[in-house]
Amino acid sequence: VQAGEPTPAWDLLDSADPGWELGTGVEEIADATAYRGSRSLGTGEGTEIRLTFEGTALEAYGWKGRRASGSGALGSDAVEVYLDGGAAPVLTYRQHLGNVTPLGGWPADNAGLYNQQLFSLTGLEPGEHTLVIKNADPNGRPFGVDFVKVAEEAFTVPQAPECDATCVDTEPPVTEITIGEPEHGDLGPVTFELSASDDVSGVVRTEYLLD
Repeated sequence: VQAGEPTPAWDLLDSADPGWELGTGVEEIADATAYRGSRSLGTGEGTEIRLTFEGTALEAYGWKGRRASGSGALGSDAVEVYLDGGAAPVLTYRQHLGNVTPLGGWPADNAGLYNQQLFSLTGLEPGEHTLVIKNADPNGRPFGVDFVKVAEEAFTVPQAPECDATCVDTEPPVTEITIGEPEHGDLGPVTFELSASDDVSGVVRTEYLLD
């Protein structure tokens, strides 16, 4: 994250939480591998999942099949995402991995992979939004969501000192030293703490000499 960039503060919404509307052909199924033990699963072209949320960004996660056809776990080849009643989808994604072998290989049962990012939306206006996830696969292969992360607000990382290789910083850093008390009266170890700061070019390291 670059200094000064807004960084989302995420809230997590499970597929079983209030706010979701599951259309005909979609249900919340028990799945021990999914987040909180369940996930939404739908089949059939045109089936929909709806969510009303408030936020400026959203990331959706879920299960992805191995491929769209053939053997092994199958997933939808086209899932459309609509926002705030728009007539056209804002994006389309696939609920499968295109048979690309993941790091570590496929699960022994070829059941696909969990906790996969399905899509993300950013730059939304603050306030309430309506999300529609629609299966556009002509063969109606499975689609669904496990959970989403919603950013309701953002905090900003403090700006780094404004100085690069071309600037000239003539003021040295300010170093303060704090000397602790001996651990055993007038004898024993004494702790020294050094604290350095520089408002222009920053501090890379502090060097000291103990005589």
